[in-house]
Amino acid sequence: MRLILPLVLIGLPLAEIAVFIKVGAWLGLGPTLAAILLAALAGIWLIRHQSLATLAKVRAALERREAPTAELFDGACLLVAGLLLILPGFISDLAALLLLIAPLRQALRRSLALRTRIWVDGRPVGPGPDRPGPTIAGEYHEIDEAAPPLPPSRWGRDPP
Repeated sequence: MRLILPLVLIGLPLAEIAVFIKVGAWLGLGPTLAAILLAALAGIWLIRHQSLATLAKVRAALERREAPTAELFDGACLLVAGLLLILPGFISDLAALLLLIAPLRQALRRSLALRTRIWVDGRPVGPGPDRPGPTIAGEYHEIDEAAPPLPPSRWGRDPP
């Protein structure tokens, strides 16, 4: 596991350089640089416009009193895609294009949701693929709508 990060940090730039050389030999210098510049501009445009659209979707979900997990995940994927497009390189551009495909983002979100576990005191907690969420015992009392309102609570106020 320790070797993965150094290999990625060294291997990815080397692979990008190799792809640059191959594409440059195939297309020529001008079209290769133009493709990289257009990808960077597309990344800037994507971040700028999709962030506002994602914010609107998150607000709409919150107004419906729903957790905006899908919208936030899609927004994060679009942000990462925009950043990958800004980085010079064809491999990062390919990864960004894959993140722009909505069904692939949904599959990635489902996969991450199934693999995500929260650990507390060395034990997994919360819902997961092999267990339901915890059952919390409690009591409740129904409140009569016609009853007079309760006096204001002192919780949260500074002492006199």
